[in-house]
Amino acid sequence: MSHVAVIKVQIRDLKALAQACEELGLELVENQKTYKWYGRWVRDYHGNDAAYKNGIDPKNYGKCDHAIRIPGNSSAYEVGVVRQDDGSYTLIWDFYAGGHGLIAKIGRDGEKLTTGYAKSAARNETKRMAKKFGYSWSEKVNEDGETVITMRQY
Repeated sequence: MSHVAVIKVQIRDLKALAQACEELGLELVENQKTYKWYGRWVRDYHGNDAAYKNGIDPKNYGKCDHAIRIPGNSSAYEVGVVRQDDGSYTLIWDFYAGGHGLIAKIGRDGEKLTTGYAKSAARNETKRMAKKFGYSWSEKVNEDGETVITMRQY
């Protein structure tokens, strides 16, 4: 069975995606041209997030520009990172049977991965803008587990 779906996020910062992966115990493997999935499309998933309903031709299932994997879990499916015409990336994965462990890492609809990506992308952009306007940046986790960011002008 194949349940190939897109994760509803537009990736514009591969560095932020790699950071989010690392925080979740995943690895972004750059230039990996295939991702692990069921291996053939059997036309058995038709949800709104089905990849074919979101512009991905089923003959391209399994193909990608980069991939996300679980290090040490060779049976887990992977997430394909597919470059779009506008330079952004789409995330594609097969969630059948929980992606053989992948769903536990990225979340039911990829929400753990998308939340981590959004945080990393925002952090990277804020750091970039702080530097551009002459601010230093420091970050630490307080005793309540909250991230505290301090910016000071040089």
